[in-house]
Amino acid sequence: MPAVALATSTVSYAVSGIEYAATPTVGWFAGGAVAPDDFGTWHAMVVHGPLPANPGGTASVTRRSFALDGQTRDLAGAIDGGTITLLTTSSCRKQTYSVTGHLTLAPSGTGEAAFAMLLSHYRFRLFGRCITYAATIQGSVTFQLSD
Repeated sequence: MPAVALATSTVSYAVSGIEYAATPTVGWFAGGAVAPDDFGTWHAMVVHGPLPANPGGTASVTRRSFALDGQTRDLAGAIDGGTITLLTTSSCRKQTYSVTGHLTLAPSGTGEAAFAMLLSHYRFRLFGRCITYAATIQGSVTFQLSD
Protein backbone atom coordinates (compact mmCIF):
# COMPACT_ATOMS: atom_id res chain seq x y z
CA MET A 1 0.00 0.00 0.00
CA PRO A 2 1.56 3.36 -0.99
CA ALA A 3 2.22 5.97 1.67
CA VAL A 4 -0.21 8.87 1.76
CA ALA A 5 1.40 12.29 1.78
CA LEU A 6 -0.03 14.77 4.23
CA ALA A 7 -1.20 18.06 2.79
CA THR A 8 0.63 21.04 4.21
CA SER A 9 -0.11 24.73 4.15
CA THR A 10 1.85 27.78 5.23
CA VAL A 11 0.36 30.77 7.02
CA SER A 12 2.22 33.79 8.41
CA TYR A 13 0.94 36.10 11.13
CA ALA A 14 2.21 39.58 11.92
CA VAL A 15 2.25 39.79 15.72
CA SER A 16 2.68 42.58 18.22
CA GLY A 17 2.20 42.82 21.93
CA ILE A 18 3.64 43.50 25.34
CA GLU A 19 5.65 41.65 27.93
CA TYR A 20 3.30 41.92 30.88
CA ALA A 21 5.42 40.08 33.47
CA ALA A 22 9.03 38.99 33.74
CA THR A 23 11.66 37.43 35.95
CA PRO A 24 15.37 37.27 35.05
CA THR A 25 14.74 34.01 33.12
CA VAL A 26 11.01 33.95 32.20
CA GLY A 27 8.86 36.35 30.16
CA TRP A 28 5.07 36.38 29.74
CA PHE A 29 3.74 38.02 26.56
CA ALA A 30 0.34 38.78 25.01
CA GLY A 31 -0.93 40.68 22.00
CA GLY A 32 -2.66 40.64 18.64
CA ALA A 33 -1.97 38.67 15.46
CA VAL A 34 -3.04 39.24 11.86
CA ALA A 35 -2.79 36.92 8.82
CA PRO A 36 -4.30 37.44 5.36
CA ASP A 37 -7.22 35.16 6.30
CA ASP A 38 -7.30 35.44 10.10
CA PHE A 39 -6.85 37.65 13.15
CA GLY A 40 -6.85 37.03 16.86
CA THR A 41 -5.00 37.23 20.13
CA TRP A 42 -1.92 35.36 21.26
CA HIS A 43 0.00 34.69 24.44
CA ALA A 44 3.31 33.05 25.22
CA MET A 45 5.48 32.10 28.15
CA VAL A 46 9.19 31.97 27.32
CA VAL A 47 11.90 30.42 29.50
CA HIS A 48 15.41 31.63 28.66
CA GLY A 49 18.94 31.92 29.97
CA PRO A 50 20.21 35.16 31.55
CA LEU A 51 19.86 38.05 29.10
CA PRO A 52 23.13 39.34 27.62
CA ALA A 53 24.58 42.68 28.74
CA ASN A 54 26.60 43.47 25.61
CA PRO A 55 25.44 43.87 21.98
CA GLY A 56 25.91 40.62 20.06
CA GLY A 57 25.57 38.55 23.23
CA THR A 58 23.01 35.76 23.23
CA ALA A 59 20.76 33.78 25.54
CA SER A 60 19.07 30.49 24.73
CA VAL A 61 15.29 30.13 24.61
CA THR A 62 14.85 26.74 26.23
CA ARG A 63 11.16 25.96 26.36
CA ARG A 64 7.59 26.91 27.13
CA SER A 65 4.30 27.63 25.40
CA PHE A 66 2.57 29.64 22.68
CA ALA A 67 -1.13 29.89 21.80
CA LEU A 68 -3.05 31.85 19.18
CA ASP A 69 -6.83 32.22 19.43
CA GLY A 70 -7.90 33.24 15.93
CA GLN A 71 -11.20 33.71 14.15
CA THR A 72 -10.25 31.10 11.52
CA ARG A 73 -7.88 28.83 13.43
CA ASP A 74 -6.67 28.19 16.96
CA LEU A 75 -3.02 27.15 17.22
CA ALA A 76 -1.06 26.09 20.29
CA GLY A 77 2.22 24.42 20.92
CA ALA A 78 5.51 24.19 22.75
CA ILE A 79 8.46 26.48 22.13
CA ASP A 80 11.34 24.05 21.84
CA GLY A 81 14.33 26.26 21.09
CA GLY A 82 15.52 29.66 20.06
CA THR A 83 17.94 32.52 20.60
CA ILE A 84 17.71 35.99 22.12
CA THR A 85 20.39 38.38 20.81
CA LEU A 86 21.01 41.85 22.26
CA LEU A 87 21.07 44.24 19.28
CA THR A 88 21.35 47.68 20.91
CA THR A 89 21.58 49.16 24.37
CA SER A 90 22.18 52.60 25.83
CA SER A 91 23.14 53.59 29.35
CA CYS A 92 19.80 52.96 31.03
CA ARG A 93 17.34 53.56 28.24
CA LYS A 94 15.96 51.42 25.43
CA GLN A 95 17.36 47.94 24.74
CA THR A 96 16.44 45.95 21.64
CA TYR A 97 16.72 42.19 21.21
CA SER A 98 16.21 39.83 18.30
CA VAL A 99 14.17 36.81 19.40
CA THR A 100 14.05 33.83 17.04
CA GLY A 101 12.99 30.26 17.51
CA HIS A 102 10.89 27.22 16.74
CA LEU A 103 7.73 25.70 18.14
CA THR A 104 5.95 22.41 17.63
CA LEU A 105 2.17 22.46 17.48
CA ALA A 106 0.09 20.16 19.64
CA PRO A 107 -1.41 17.70 19.34
CA SER A 108 1.71 16.29 17.75
CA GLY A 109 1.70 15.90 14.01
CA THR A 110 -0.30 19.04 13.25
CA GLY A 111 2.62 21.23 12.31
CA GLU A 112 5.38 23.54 13.41
CA ALA A 113 6.30 27.21 13.30
CA ALA A 114 9.24 29.58 13.22
CA PHE A 115 9.15 32.99 14.86
CA ALA A 116 11.25 36.14 14.46
CA MET A 117 10.58 39.05 16.81
CA LEU A 118 12.01 42.37 17.94
CA LEU A 119 11.77 42.82 21.72
CA SER A 120 12.22 46.34 23.14
CA HIS A 121 12.83 47.00 26.84
CA TYR A 122 12.20 50.57 28.04
CA ARG A 123 14.23 51.53 31.13
CA PHE A 124 15.06 54.35 33.53
CA ARG A 125 17.47 54.87 36.41
CA LEU A 126 16.12 55.04 39.97
CA PHE A 127 18.38 55.28 43.03
CA GLY A 128 21.33 54.07 40.97
CA ARG A 129 19.52 51.02 39.58
CA CYS A 130 18.32 50.48 36.03
CA ILE A 131 14.61 49.60 36.05
CA THR A 132 12.69 48.14 33.09
CA TYR A 133 9.23 49.73 33.18
CA ALA A 134 7.76 48.43 29.90
CA ALA A 135 8.50 46.03 27.06
CA THR A 136 6.99 45.58 23.60
CA ILE A 137 7.39 42.83 21.03
CA GLN A 138 6.63 42.68 17.31
CA GLY A 139 7.46 40.41 14.43
CA SER A 140 6.12 37.34 12.67
CA VAL A 141 5.25 33.70 13.21
CA THR A 142 5.12 31.39 10.18
CA PHE A 143 3.26 28.10 10.58
CA GLN A 144 3.69 24.96 8.48
CA LEU A 145 0.38 23.18 9.06
CA SER A 146 -0.19 19.49 8.30
CA ASP A 147 -3.65 18.09 7.64
